Amino acid sequence: MRSARGGGNPSAATRLRHEFPPSAATRLLIALHSIPLPVEAPGHQKVTIMPMDTKTSPQEELRPPVSDATGDFPAMAEGGEEHLLILRGGESNLKGGNRRRFFSQLERNVRRALHDLPAGAPRRLTGRIVVPLSGAECWPEIRQRVAKLYGIENFSLGHPAHRSLEGICQTIERHWPHGMQGSFLVRCRRGDKKFPLKSPQIEREVGGFIHQKWGLPVDLRNPETTIRVEILPNVAYVSFGILQGAGGLPTGTSGRLVVLFSGGIDSPVAAARLQRRGVTVELVHFSGRPFQDRRSERKAKKLARVLARSQMRLNLWLVPFGEVQRRIVVASRPALRVLLYRRLMLRIARKLAWKCDAPAVATGGSMGQVASQTLQNLVAIDDAVQGPVFRPLIGMDKQEIIDEARKLGTYDISILPDGDCCQLFAPKKGSELAVTIAEIRRAEEGLDIEDLVMIALAGATVERFRLPGAASD
Repeated sequence: MRSARGGGNPSAATRLRHEFPPSAATRLLIALHSIPLPVEAPGHQKVTIMPMDTKTSPQEELRPPVSDATGDFPAMAEGGEEHLLILRGGESNLKGGNRRRFFSQLERNVRRALHDLPAGAPRRLTGRIVVPLSGAECWPEIRQRVAKLYGIENFSLGHPAHRSLEGICQTIERHWPHGMQGSFLVRCRRGDKKFPLKSPQIEREVGGFIHQKWGLPVDLRNPETTIRVEILPNVAYVSFGILQGAGGLPTGTSGRLVVLFSGGIDSPVAAARLQRRGVTVELVHFSGRPFQDRRSERKAKKLARVLARSQMRLNLWLVPFGEVQRRIVVASRPALRVLLYRRLMLRIARKLAWKCDAPAVATGGSMGQVASQTLQNLVAIDDAVQGPVFRPLIGMDKQEIIDEARKLGTYDISILPDGDCCQLFAPKKGSELAVTIAEIRRAEEGLDIEDLVMIALAGATVERFRLPGAASD
């Protein structure tokens, strides 16, 4: 074998190459003699390692060629977008044969949330949903909306890159956030296991490039910025920072429920918990009209707007309940009034559930929080309807619910004063703590239950929220 410099006799470097595998000594001779040396890279691809000089960046030390069907140089994202919203599905990835259905619903939810912004059509890509953006200017608004959508583990503003170390580093340099300082960490995930470099190798090479280029320190435990590199078939993505999503399942994948919606602290949290588990909620609010004003209805609308950010299409049913309450007061003793109110509310909600194609109803009740929510009284209330009554907050205490309401953004609205219908004609001593089913049924014998249900439903109206945008008032 002839030396790369010419001549008939093998050089020292050539003899060393035959006697020893590629090593640090070999690389040193290469640097001294400026002789390219082919070595075996992971994946058994031939890679030529060139001598390094002071101007050579780390990503140039090892540059594995990755061929695609379209040619020798790796392809970028379809359409050549520079900015992408990258959503990672989290729990939806665990659904096996149902995964396609869950991701299809998440795509629909994302499309609805971003329909009025300069964003392209969402597309699925190896456990992710990618949305092309026409520019980064709309990112703050997109970030706010996407953070409210359930079914997303985390998300980021990403940029496509060629599937090579050089291409990844070029993309990082091109999109490096202006003024970004502090410690950093590079994390790589390979959705394509055929890529010749392992994730730790990519992390070291890319981290070395960033450290050399901007002089930032690496922090493996508490970095100020995490730079995500994702290697997928035919494309790589780079993201600066990962934002936490709302988690759970995409709303709309678990059916529909009608939720009793008082406007207090508990019921919005209960509805949000159901949304997070993929349930589409229909809200039913009972007001004291015609004996009270519309303050409670206005508050219920404000709360419904908050919940609509996660569902985009949400209905709020407003049911005047004052006349029903008046007739109950006339025909029953005070200690049973609230329980009778609750039983009538469940019956009315069940009628609306049939209309909405919902198999059951839900409430914001929590065990033992008030007298009407003792175990025996809850059993007596649920006896009014057939089918299950879901209570997502049943095992939570009040402070836990308040903390969740603050996080959800409903607490400050819920504590606004209003005319709660359950306080209308309320007894001074409250409900009895343990009412039997037989006792509550006897109390209803003097009431025309079907007539009361029809009176309430005759005055019911529906407010339809279609977000982004405002609801009709």
